[in-house]
Amino acid sequence: APFREQYDLEHASKHFQTIAGRYELGDCCLDIKPDGSFRNYGSAHEMVGQATIAGILVDIQDIPAACLLDVPKGMQMKWICRLDRWYTRTVIDGNEMSPEQLEFTGPGYQTYSVHAWLEPSPDLAEGTEATVQ
Repeated sequence: APFREQYDLEHASKHFQTIAGRYELGDCCLDIKPDGSFRNYGSAHEMVGQATIAGILVDIQDIPAACLLDVPKGMQMKWICRLDRWYTRTVIDGNEMSPEQLEFTGPGYQTYSVHAWLEPSPDLAEGTEATVQ
């Protein structure tokens, strides 16, 4: 299925453009730019870096069923983006931290995460929008 792989890769390459923006949770803010650069900050921390897509998982059957429990009604998980996050600067409580001091990064301030890509379910009637609960 080379055409499907090309389609998935093209959409994954636009992942950061799609999620770019500011996310706030209490005292913590996360700014993501369309190129994948990010700044995670709050009153006691600032973490700056660059995220890249390390790969995608398109066979949803390969993920644990529990991961699908929180998918909003009317949406479906299309694929999982595996991300590398490379920190370029981390300050906690006013002190710049090395990768060894952080204890959750590898060499070069690298850490990993995943993002689920959701799209409206095909069984939605045309012209209706999926609602997030």
